[in-house]
Amino acid sequence: MKNKKIRFLPLLLCFSIWYVQAVGQKKTDNFRWDDGQKVLFLGNSITYAGQYVAMTESLFLSSHPKRKPQFINSGLPSETVSGLSEPNHADGKFPRPCLFDRLDNVLDKIKPEVVFVCYGMNDGIYLPFDAIRFEAYKNGIIRLHKRLVDQGVK
Repeated sequence: MKNKKIRFLPLLLCFSIWYVQAVGQKKTDNFRWDDGQKVLFLGNSITYAGQYVAMTESLFLSSHPKRKPQFINSGLPSETVSGLSEPNHADGKFPRPCLFDRLDNVLDKIKPEVVFVCYGMNDGIYLPFDAIRFEAYKNGIIRLHKRLVDQGVK
């Protein structure tokens, strides 16, 4: 009997967490997903690898099976929004790419309505926290947000 209770507890815990999350979210109808709508993912190698893009697409399609937006992965390994790079990146062959060197071309070509962004890992250059690097990252995110808003992205 004790063994059955122990097996039941994790299931109860998972259900409780799911229920609280589901109940705690307010449903809004201010955004409409349309067929053919372009959903762009920008980011570094984490985005490029595609796992969270595929998971997001699967979650969307399972909850909105009649909607068919286009999910487009435009992640680029090593990319930053800060424009920072370490001198020995890629064995000193080239600096880390910066999103803003390609952003206008990507937005003009794809014309996305929705954009997901994942940056930060490379912006710290794998060094301890530094206020100057963090400021460059924040400025990059603010600049990206402004550019996306100007483009009419949601």
